Amino acid sequence: MSLSFGGRTAVGRGFGIPIVMRYALEFAATTPEAVKLLTRMPVHMSYSIAVIDRAGRRATVFVNPDRPAQSVGHVVSTNHQHAVEWPRHAKATRSVERGQAPRRELERGAEPDALLAAFLRPPVLQTSYDRRYGTLYTVVYRSRGASAELVWPEGHWRQSCADFRDGARTIRLASTDDGGETPMPGGMPVGGVVR
Repeated sequence: MSLSFGGRTAVGRGFGIPIVMRYALEFAATTPEAVKLLTRMPVHMSYSIAVIDRAGRRATVFVNPDRPAQSVGHVVSTNHQHAVEWPRHAKATRSVERGQAPRRELERGAEPDALLAAFLRPPVLQTSYDRRYGTLYTVVYRSRGASAELVWPEGHWRQSCADFRDGARTIRLASTDDGGETPMPGGMPVGGVVR
C-alpha cells in the first residue's frame, strides 16, 4: 500500500490514516479485501491509497471524511483526487504536473527503468523541503516477489519479506526551493504508479 495526501481541506471524525492502513495491511490478504476495508472505515482527512497484492490486482482508493470512499481505476495518483479542489496546494506542490509526467511515460510504453527515472527528476521529484514538503523517496513495489525498493536520486535500498535485513539509511535533503507559495499543512507530496 502507498499513500498520498488527497488535496482537500475537509476534516472530520475518523481514524488517522496510519491506523487505517495498518488495519488493512493486517486483515486484508488481497486487493479486493483491502478495498472493502478501506471503503468502510471513517477517516479524519482525505487521502489516496494505492493497493496491489501478490496476484497483481491493483486499486486506488480515495478516502474522505465528508463523502463516501471510492475505488477508482487510476494507476497514477498525486496530491489530488478526481480534480483539484485546493488550487493553492495543487499549485505549490505541482500535483497536476506530477501526475502527468508518469502518465506520459506509461502512454509511451516506458520500460520500468524509464518510468522510475521520471520519478527521480522534476516535476515528480520535489525538493521544497524548506517549505515543509519534498520527495523523501520513491518506492518500487514488486508484489509477486514481496519486495520493495526505496529509491532516491543518490541511491536505493531493497528489502524483501524473504530476506529482510535490519538497517538504517541517512539521507541529506538539500532544498532547491525557488520560493513561491507555501501550502497549508497536508504532508509531503508523493506520487505513485501501481503496476
